Amino acid sequence: MDRRRQRRIERGQEDDVDVDMNVPQPAFALIGNYLVISPQSRQFLEVAIDTEQGDGEALMNDIKFQSITKKMNRLMKTDMPCAMMYQNPEESMRLMYELVSSDNTMSMLARGAEDNQYLDGLRARLEENPLPPFEDLQKFFKPSGGYATSDDTGYHLLAFALRADPSEESDE
Repeated sequence: MDRRRQRRIERGQEDDVDVDMNVPQPAFALIGNYLVISPQSRQFLEVAIDTEQGDGEALMNDIKFQSITKKMNRLMKTDMPCAMMYQNPEESMRLMYELVSSDNTMSMLARGAEDNQYLDGLRARLEENPLPPFEDLQKFFKPSGGYATSDDTGYHLLAFALRADPSEESDE
């Protein structure tokens, strides 16, 4: 039993809180000729290995990834960085959205709000102002990328994010 759970039991707090959230599992692997580092998910590496073996959809076919790599190649004037980063915040924000909007989270907030003014305020705001559908929010989560290069002056890092496309915004 972990220490937090033990303390909750000692204080007589309920121990039936069930939060549907993945615990980060940092991992790395050699996939083909590449060192792949995942700061949050071993599952990501398993998908990458399956994809390398032909059992999954390649990231190179993702239009958002293609836009980041094209911009990166234009900025570098080459296609050979010593390291590159890619993030699609839409997926991580979807996870957070589902966590915040779940019935389980609202139940946990209701229980915690009895003794906590902050949680009571948060619960009240979420009830008074429900979150819009995720589809209305996802246009604001644009992919980002970055790369590192090395030359005789040292290592250089550049990170960037794509801007929202005004044509995607609704007329509301």
